Amino acid sequence: MSLRVAGLCLLVALVVAGCRQQAAEPNKAAEPPAAATTATPAPEPAPTRAVTQPSAGPEPQAKLEGVVLNVQDNLQLLKPDGWRQAETAEGGPLVKLVREALVDNVRVNVTLSAATDLNLPENATIAQLKDTYLTDLPNQMAKESLKVVANKDGTLSGRPALAVKADLDSDGHRLRAKQWVAVEGGQVWVLQGIGPRDGFDEKVEPELNAIASTVVLP
Repeated sequence: MSLRVAGLCLLVALVVAGCRQQAAEPNKAAEPPAAATTATPAPEPAPTRAVTQPSAGPEPQAKLEGVVLNVQDNLQLLKPDGWRQAETAEGGPLVKLVREALVDNVRVNVTLSAATDLNLPENATIAQLKDTYLTDLPNQMAKESLKVVANKDGTLSGRPALAVKADLDSDGHRLRAKQWVAVEGGQVWVLQGIGPRDGFDEKVEPELNAIASTVVLP
């Protein structure tokens, strides 16, 4: 018997059996089909909010409130209210934050970048790389006019870091940048903020310091 014929016979047998069952139970009402159910998606967890504590001194810190961004696994920082997260190019910073309100007609921004230097020994420290980094900074930022105006020891996510201030000119604006540079296991982390040079210390740096205090590195 071919597969097609066998299937047809089976179908006929089932139909006949069904007719016999209906004949034997003429008063049995057909059961209504079960109602279709759809899975309700779980609600997304509410974003975690945080507040930085203001402080004075040589490293003044502003009070900022905002949302904690989970950039990657075990990599976080605060996105303050009044700031937005901007898109980044492939191979560029891991995250970029932009201040919505201008400061002296300049759009203040913060970036967090990471790079693996295969030439660095795993036990290299930022103290060992300080002089080389400062010398090469104008090339890294592609700004020949860049001038380092201050550098000192600092911390980033509890790790030893080099804190650098540098002046540069771009698109007719006199700018100042502040970087925190940390090195661990051949990985170089750079948190950088850029704003107007005039009034940078009073209007921009306290907010950058507050954001830097929230960075969590893996």
